[in-house]
Amino acid sequence: EGLKPVQVSRMYYFATDKPNLLVDVTEYLDRKLKAVLQHRSQVEMFGALARVSGRARELGLEGSDYEVGETLIMRRFEELEKSVEKGERVYEELRELGVGAGHLAERGFRLLPRFRLM
Repeated sequence: EGLKPVQVSRMYYFATDKPNLLVDVTEYLDRKLKAVLQHRSQVEMFGALARVSGRARELGLEGSDYEVGETLIMRRFEELEKSVEKGERVYEELRELGVGAGHLAERGFRLLPRFRLM
């Protein structure tokens, strides 16, 4: 497809219970909630909208001046590169960090393969 490999300096993981970064998302919460509403089955089944809104506001109040916060784990690529031998090891490390739903890479590029859950 003519695409060249991309080297990123940082990875950001979301859906974690052990964050090391709090980002002010006050300006973007309404946009995020509109996006969540597009996943109708999740909103109806799991109450995703209330959960996202409540958790984001709660995080913004914990030890910051932010009205609304989003927690992430930020890892420098060099740290990951040292620990990566097999995809399974990365998956286990991320599980230990509390990463749940997925990960984001700086500039939106995915670096790690999609893992099969057994």
